[in-house]
Amino acid sequence: MGLNQIVLIDGHSYASHQSPYGQIALEHKWTPILTTAIGGGYMNMQNRNFQQGEAFDHGYKALANLFYRPAGWLKGFTLGFEFEFAGQTTVDGSNGDTKRISVLAYYDW
Repeated sequence: MGLNQIVLIDGHSYASHQSPYGQIALEHKWTPILTTAIGGGYMNMQNRNFQQGEAFDHGYKALANLFYRPAGWLKGFTLGFEFEFAGQTTVDGSNGDTKRISVLAYYDW
């Protein structure tokens, strides 16, 4: 459980703001040079009465990726692709979602 600090409505004091969350992931090695992972997470905010309707209430995400780590003269090089889907709901019940594709390339020295 995460604890964040928020300013109370009087503008001079602070209070703990609980935000229970969790995530889980599973990684699978298809071959010595090809791996993938899938995962997901959920977060819920324990909002205060004075918070505006557009304040974050709860959200979730799911992701899947694929990484290629070649051997031989390219050892140390990694190329990866990831797809993520996430959504959120605000205090007033409005909601939305997003999708993202990421491409990653790096070299371990």
